[in-house]
Amino acid sequence: MSRPILRQQDAAHGTWDKVSPGILPEGIGDDRFTPDPRDLLPGDVILSRGDSLGGRAVQRVQDDRPFLPEHVGWTHVALFLGGGRLIDGGLNLEGALVIEAVPFRGVRVATLPAHAAGRELLVRRDLLLGAPPAPAHGCDFERRLEDMEKRHLIVASALAYLGQGYGHGSALRIVWQRLLARFGGAATVEPAVAAEMLCSNLVRSAYFKIRRDVSPEVVGTILPANLSASHILTDQRIGWVEIGR
Repeated sequence: MSRPILRQQDAAHGTWDKVSPGILPEGIGDDRFTPDPRDLLPGDVILSRGDSLGGRAVQRVQDDRPFLPEHVGWTHVALFLGGGRLIDGGLNLEGALVIEAVPFRGVRVATLPAHAAGRELLVRRDLLLGAPPAPAHGCDFERRLEDMEKRHLIVASALAYLGQGYGHGSALRIVWQRLLARFGGAATVEPAVAAEMLCSNLVRSAYFKIRRDVSPEVVGTILPANLSASHILTDQRIGWVEIGR
């Protein structure tokens, strides 16, 4: 079964809600479509890939690990914070936000359209955390409300890292271990370093707030491919918004 990857060329075959240029955020480039934030929930994991020097470096590192090909290509990850949905069901794309750890910039918040621009995406969700509470009563309503509280704890935990520097030291150690392994050296298990934040570890650390590990089989630093392969997360099919120019 193919994964529900978000690609611009695929979006062109559908009919989607359209937004006017007056409410578009900066940094979205020339893309004609952007993911519909109404299909996302706070705490959703957004994997991405694009043609960049850093992305190619991450992919080479993941090529040396025991990942299936479907996981190797994902080279960056962000966490959806929420927003973008108006009370009347309309859209405010400037309010749809993600948090990510970026080289030389550290942990920052960006709009979903700016983050998605020029990239292919895959949204994954922890299904143990349900959907928002429906207008109902009883135990099911209370459970779903509790799940949303957990989602907001994940978001709050991620935001606590805002402004923290990127983990360049961790990234260099991963590359060094790759070189050691390639030339017959012994690779060591790298411990997680709280003061050094990589994009995938930002997501993992946020989920720790609710005592949930999105990659329990890995000790130390995880990679985007680990989040692609995680059995804790499930792929989600997300719609599009058409951008009027």
